[in-house]
Parts: sequence; structure tokens; C-alpha cells
Amino acid sequence: MRLSALIITKNRPVTFKKTVDSLLAEEIKPQEIVIVDSGDTHETRNLVYAYQKQQRVKIKYRRIESKGISYSLNRGIEMCTEDIVGRIDDDEHTDGTWIANILLTFKKYPNAKAVTGALVPTYPNNYWNQVWQEILQEMYSYTGTTSFVFGSNAAYKKTIFTQDKFYFDEQHRGTASDDSFISYKLLNRGYQIIHNHNIRLFHDFRTSFLAFFKQWANYGISDYHLWKQRASVIPELFERNGQTPTDLDLIRFAAHKVCKWKNITSRPELTAGLWTRSLAFIYGVAYAALTKQHSY
Repeated sequence: MRLSALIITKNRPVTFKKTVDSLLAEEIKPQEIVIVDSGDTHETRNLVYAYQKQQRVKIKYRRIESKGISYSLNRGIEMCTEDIVGRIDDDEHTDGTWIANILLTFKKYPNAKAVTGALVPTYPNNYWNQVWQEILQEMYSYTGTTSFVFGSNAAYKKTIFTQDKFYFDEQHRGTASDDSFISYKLLNRGYQIIHNHNIRLFHDFRTSFLAFFKQWANYGISDYHLWKQRASVIPELFERNGQTPTDLDLIRFAAHKVCKWKNITSRPELTAGLWTRSLAFIYGVAYAALTKQHSY
């Protein structure tokens, strides 16, 4: 098996460079790096041209209009030619073994259609990065079947797009929830998803209260629109005799979802951060229900 590394980027040239440099330093190189750029500056494009001149790895580049993450993902997947499509965000970098562990996981679990892994905060001494680390704690030790593909650290067999005709939902213009949609599609088809804690990426998580709150509010907004538009692919919402869920149904569903989250921890100083996450998410769902906006 060989891997196409897919980067979706928008106006983050500094962290984007770090992402590409880490891929080029992997112990097993990607067969190609596919870059889809929806930014409105020339900095990223100039960096790509410099990498292409080095000819270390085949690099494909496409500049597109900004129409949401799902639109960008679909355009990038169309450009990928290898057996495996590995997705990495433009604010992440690898640990040197990312591709090797993806390929090993597919080899160990030949029936898997997607694999996912752990996200490690880049700034471990920052409070909000520590909150993220607490949220993601189970990622760091678990390997086995899972029900969710963590979109910014994921790899898919290309056949789910070429043969099964899977796609990311372009009607969804939010900043997140693309991973939720594809996870539901995989599960509804009965396909296996594997989480391997050794598939690790370092992620530049938000470092301030306002940025953290906005991020989780946007997750709530994105999930609201996904639930509203695609209730038929979500088991918890589909059990409604085919009726479209009301806004009140979705706010209740969000509250029920949040109640299952870890909001109390053995580290008391992080409890406020965990509750901030939960309240921001519910706020985002309610905000989208009232305004129909796609971002906060």
C-alpha cells in the first residue's frame, strides 16, 4: 500500500510549512502530497512552488474558492491517486512515524476502511491545551475498533470514494462536523473503523479562553446543521418515524450528548475548562437554531 497525504489549507502559511516539512521528514515518505488551498493570499502558493522545485516528493497543488471544508476535501480526494488517503490539517505536524503506523494498522486490520489516531497538544504547558489533553485522554492508550474518525488525523482506503461513492457533504458549509458525517456513513454501511494510539499528530490547539470557546461553539453550530440536514444518516435522530427533527429536538439532543461527556476530572483545575467546552457546544447549537448561521 502507498499513501497520498492530503492537506486542506487556508491562510496559515507558517503552520502549513511546518506540516509539509514534517511529512518530508517521515521515515516512510508519502507517495504524493496533495494540497488544496482556499486562502486569499499568495504565501502558501509561493511555499508550494518552492517545495515543487526541490522535487523531494511529488506535490500536487490546487487553488480553489472557499466553499467550506467538505468542498475542499472532495476536491483533494479527486486528486489523490494512491491506495490510502491520509488527511492532516495545516496546523499539525507528524512525529516521524505517522505514515508507517497508518500502513501497519491497515495491514493488521485488512477489513478496516478507515483508521484514526491521537492528537497531542503542541503546547502542553498551556491551560487550554491541558484541557484538550484531558478531553482526548482515552486516545493516548486505546487501540481497537471505534465509532468515530477524528477528521484531522485520519486515513481512508481510496475505494470508499471510488467504488462506494462516499463523499463529504458539500451542503454542509460549517467549519467542522465533516468527520461526523463520514463516520456515520461508514458505520451505516457496516464498515470497520480502527483507532490506533500510535498514529499520532501534534496539533496547534487554541491557547486562550475566547479562542477555545469559539472553537467549541463552532463545533456546536456545525453539528446543528449536520443534524438538521442529514438526520437520516444519524441513528439517534433517524428513529423518529422519518420526521425532520425540530430545533428544540436538536438542542435537547445536544444537551443529552454533553451529559455523556467527561465534565469532572481528577485534576480540579481543569474542570472549569471542561464545562466551558460543554456550555460552548450547547450555546453553538442554540445559536445556529436561532440565527441559521454557519459560523460564530
